[in-house]
This record gives sequence, structure tokens and C-alpha cells, in this order.
Amino acid sequence: MITRTSGTAGAALPKPAIRGASFSDYWRALRPRNWIRNALVLVPLISSGRFLEASAWRRSAIIFAAFSLLSSCIYLFNDVADRDRDRVHPRKRLRPIAAGRIGSANALGGAIILGAAAFACAWSLHSWAVIATLAGYTACNVVYSLGAKQAVITDVFLVASGFFLRILAGAYAIAVDVSQWLFVVALFLSLAISLIKRRAEVSSLSEEAIRHRAVLGEYSVLLLDQLISISTAAGVFSYALYTFHSPHSNYLMLTLPFFIYACFRYLYLTYQKGLGESPEEILLHDRPFQINLIFYALSVLVILIRFG
Repeated sequence: MITRTSGTAGAALPKPAIRGASFSDYWRALRPRNWIRNALVLVPLISSGRFLEASAWRRSAIIFAAFSLLSSCIYLFNDVADRDRDRVHPRKRLRPIAAGRIGSANALGGAIILGAAAFACAWSLHSWAVIATLAGYTACNVVYSLGAKQAVITDVFLVASGFFLRILAGAYAIAVDVSQWLFVVALFLSLAISLIKRRAEVSSLSEEAIRHRAVLGEYSVLLLDQLISISTAAGVFSYALYTFHSPHSNYLMLTLPFFIYACFRYLYLTYQKGLGESPEEILLHDRPFQINLIFYALSVLVILIRFG
């Protein structure tokens, strides 16, 4: 458990002077690298077997764009709310808003525009369920930013909800039913990823963790390791049950080794290489993980086309 430090450790850092922001600063503030997370909206497209339909791809692309716009809106909002805490974080202090290169008014104005554009995209799909899912995603993030991030365990569930709601929105966008087991898999793995991010923050920040976010003082590495083990094991077990009871083909059980390897590789990179704080870094830069993902995707597509 992390203990509070004394003396001047908790003193507020001076606010950096705001200077003119470049296009690169605004682009970085949108965090386009994180848009890769929005590929989760494609899960229902693949699992339903509708990946050969052009209309389904078009609707999935629209909901992907909507989540990309909305997630960038949320990032701007969060960065404004967290700018003082981010200044004590070794990496987050370099973000354009925390570093003072983008003012709060400009960031919030941009967030409003992006949010409106996201809901305009959702509206074009003529689905109230999609709009409601985006509204739920927004509400979870606003609640998180306004204080729920300081509630132990609740903060992890709110972070995990973002992954879960992307899959739900993808299903609503193309009007398909998704196996309940697939949602269970998404829930447990989302929790595992969120817990791994917390563990990375606690480990990397050490005594600075409380200054960055008070709730981190409620977590210990031991507790997080236990929760990660539970969530990961439950996710793997749920995926096995999903493949055994798939409405398309029981041959999906052949994809289980690829799925397990991905989980093991992710844990290896987290515990041995310290990469757990950024899932997209693993996905974009770890070659074994990428190769395994390609084999997994190809095996799923072949099985669904041949036996689905």
C-alpha cells in the first residue's frame, strides 16, 4: 500500500505559461493513436459473419468514426480536468494541455465540436440504441472525470465500460445479436486491461502516485495482481465457453490457443517489460503480438466462411 509523503511532496506545481499551440499540439491532444481501441466496434461485424456485406462495413465505419470523435472529445475534457495532476506524471506532463501549450477554453471548445460531430455520425445510422450507447459512454466518462475516478474499484469498472460499450454500439449499428458469452469475455478482459493500467501507474509513480491521483493510494501491487489474475482467468474461461457454444461453428475452439497466447503475451509485456499502461503501444509495436493477432483473425475468418 502506498503511504502519503510529508513535507513539500504534495505542494502544487507552478502552472506553465500558455503559448501559441501548433497543429501538432492539437493533433496530439486528440490522441489518434488511441483510436485503435475503437476497432472493438468491429467485433460484432466479424462474430456475426456479416463481414462480407458492404452495407454492414459502411455502418461499422460510421460508428468507428463516431467513437473516434467522441473519445477525442472525452480526452480533451479529461485533460482539462486533470491538467494539474498530470503535471506530476512522468509522461502525462508532456501532454499539450498539461504542458500549457493549449488553453482550457480552446480545449473545451474543441471537445464540444467533436462531441457534436460524434452524435451527428450516430444520428445518421437512424438507431436510437446507438445514440443511447454513445450517451452512456459519455455519461460514464463525465462521471469518471467529475470525481468517480477517486472511488476505488468503481474507477476500474468505469474505465472498463468504455471497451464494453464499444462492442455494444458495434452490434446495435448493424442490428445483430451477439452471444452473451462474448459480452462476458469483453467484460472480464476490459477489467483486466483496466487493472493492468492501474498497476502500471502504481508501479511507475511509486511515492508520486497519490499526488497524481489519490485513489492510487488505495491500491497495492499485490491486490492488483490478484484482481488481474481473476479477471484474465475468467476472460479465458469465458472465451472457451463462447467457442464451444458458438451459434456459428464449434470449430472456433481452434482459435483458443491464439487467444490464450495473446493474454499470456500481454501479461509478459506488462510484468517483464513494463508496457501495461498503454494497450495501444503493445498492439502497435510488439511484433509477436501482431503476428499472433493476424493468425487469430485469419483463423476466425476462415472458420466462419467455411463452417459458419
